[in-house]
Amino acid sequence: MNTLGLIGAGLLVGVVGTVATVLSLPVQDTSPDALTASLHAQLLTLKGLHQVSCEALFGLQIADAQCFLSHAPRDRLKARTEEVLNGYESGGWSNDYGVWGAFYHDRRSGLAFGVNVLDIEGDSELRKNPLTRGSVSVLNFVVDPPQPGTDH
Repeated sequence: MNTLGLIGAGLLVGVVGTVATVLSLPVQDTSPDALTASLHAQLLTLKGLHQVSCEALFGLQIADAQCFLSHAPRDRLKARTEEVLNGYESGGWSNDYGVWGAFYHDRRSGLAFGVNVLDIEGDSELRKNPLTRGSVSVLNFVVDPPQPGTDH
């Protein structure tokens, strides 16, 4: 299974546990960087989630991607991620070769972002990566750059 194709499509994610408190961070800045920082803070409320380098994890550099590892099983991580991101518009999740992905839209900024949740066991390259030792799933996300003609 090739997770790189999904990453290139603008989806990324990884981690969960128990939702401690869902943060609603009022951010006045509507830039992609501000949305990325807000999502990062919200996702870190998931118990057992820790950030890792996407380049070290997937072997390629992905601009502005955020990657996390989790001890929670993929389906539990996905469910907890949905809870944390429930304030954003989504077209729902889809599964492509074991990778669950969803596109979201932030009404306030007008920006879109993609999230992926995958099981490490289902990906031979991730299983071989020493970074994933002791982890069960990956969560990654990336905020799409603004489209030409927008005010960002």
